[in-house]
Amino acid sequence: MTTPGLILREILHRKTNFLLSVLAVTVAVALFISFFTAGVASERETARLMLQMGYNLHIVPEGTDRSEFLLTGLTDRTMPQQYLEKLATPSAFSYNHLLGTLQRRISWQGLELVLTGLAPEVCPPGQKQPPMVEPIPQGTAYVGYIIADRLKLKAGQIIEIAGKQLKIVRCLFEQGGVDDICIQCHLKDAQEILKLPGRISEIQAVDCLCFVDTNDPVSILRKEVASILPDVQVVQARPIAMARTKQRQMIQGVFAVIVPFVVIACGIWIGILAAINVRD
Repeated sequence: MTTPGLILREILHRKTNFLLSVLAVTVAVALFISFFTAGVASERETARLMLQMGYNLHIVPEGTDRSEFLLTGLTDRTMPQQYLEKLATPSAFSYNHLLGTLQRRISWQGLELVLTGLAPEVCPPGQKQPPMVEPIPQGTAYVGYIIADRLKLKAGQIIEIAGKQLKIVRCLFEQGGVDDICIQCHLKDAQEILKLPGRISEIQAVDCLCFVDTNDPVSILRKEVASILPDVQVVQARPIAMARTKQRQMIQGVFAVIVPFVVIACGIWIGILAAINVRD
């Protein structure tokens, strides 16, 4: 009798044992694939949710009063818009997202508000990622809740600021923060209104040092930025950075434990069945 014939007769003779062995292998493979897939999906979803916490790195011009910046989130100094392009150079800076902004406090229609110009968000070359901040087309504006409420503004209306006309495309929901007293527009529109062509006041960033083995990642980031832009300051929103790092490390750690456990458990199961066969 041939070897395949002997194997077939053995299977028919020990149907229950064979079915249990097949089940063990199937479960091991299925669980490994499912946990691996779930792990990848969880990391992606966690990254997306963590991004909603906002940017954790602020790069501002040299000479900025850090106390005033931390208090108001604004700086009265500017830097060239080209600094954004320099930071975006491949391998020059460990980042996932970069956003150039120009912000100034202005008086308009009897209100004190913040005019915010937003540049299109920059991601590392070759990496397509959804933007953290929705891009604002030129000639349009997003109006904060308090401004829209007090001036009875609606989407579709045309407003004029310092001779520049902007169409309101969205009145923002109440945020409970400075966004409620902001008018957001494209960076070029803000530069025109404020008469600051080619200038920005801040570069916001999300670093990608979540898994670097160091207790002080901001020092690494400051060295990287200083090698490219020596005349800026780097301010880290540490609670956001730490929360993002701990969450992503926790997700990876959970699946790093579960997957080997499942594989080992199924291996022991198969080993016990093999031992029973040998004994019989």
